[in-house]
Amino acid sequence: MLIVAGNNSEQLCRRIAEGTGSQIGEVEKRRFPDGELYIRVKTPLEKEDVAIVSDTRSDGGIIHTMLLVDAASGMKPRRLTLIIPYFSYGRQHMRYKPGEPISSKVLVTLFSNYVDRMATIEIHDEETIGFSKIPFSNLKVDHSVAEYYRNRKLDMVVSPDDGGYNRARSIADLLGIEATYFNKIRTDPKNVTMEPPSDINFNGKRVLIFDDIISTGGTIMKSIELLRSLGASYIAVGAVHGLFANNGHERIASLADELSVTNTVAGAYSKIDVSQEIIKYLKGENGGK
Repeated sequence: MLIVAGNNSEQLCRRIAEGTGSQIGEVEKRRFPDGELYIRVKTPLEKEDVAIVSDTRSDGGIIHTMLLVDAASGMKPRRLTLIIPYFSYGRQHMRYKPGEPISSKVLVTLFSNYVDRMATIEIHDEETIGFSKIPFSNLKVDHSVAEYYRNRKLDMVVSPDDGGYNRARSIADLLGIEATYFNKIRTDPKNVTMEPPSDINFNGKRVLIFDDIISTGGTIMKSIELLRSLGASYIAVGAVHGLFANNGHERIASLADELSVTNTVAGAYSKIDVSQEIIKYLKGENGGK
């Protein structure tokens, strides 16, 4: 197998290559004078099993990935796999208002025209997968997350809302501890209130708040403040995807005892390695075919 590193994914690719015993393909990247991106895959790919790992966090990352998959596809590999650690535009899987695009469908349709199969890590809405005409796997990272926190002597995993409870429950089960969620009530388009479960005592507890995406961090910060008011003695914050818009990581890190996210999006707090989940997929051990 050959691993090809796309946008902002070099470190994750190195881990995947080490775990699969694969070579990393050479890619030339430069800019034309007008700013447009030039890409050329220099390693021969013909009749090879090739996996591209590329971040689509930014609009530029999407263009980078599109050019790369076209370049690789044109080299006639035996099979071409696209791994998108964080699948952007995953929130819009339907038209909420007239005149809106189905953003996630656009990306799935574009990429699936060039590759034989795709995989992502914990996509925001699994309905997006239904738009694909090729095999599209959504990889879970509960085991990787649980292993990272195993020595923290935690008492509980908390989801900031009921939508993430199943993930919190799965991580908690692997750690042999409790799980719960806060009741999040939106009072207006810009504000929410959060209510803890009435039957759980947080006083003196070591708690992990875990979510799928941290964007601005507003919900997480409200969760931290609520847990502090309830007497939690230690608060770790984690998420699958750390986007940290508007420097949200700085505010969260100042409030929490620990902040760690996975390395689907590279950053200073990307401490939880999910390469093993991707390696299992590429080896056909967790849904990869």
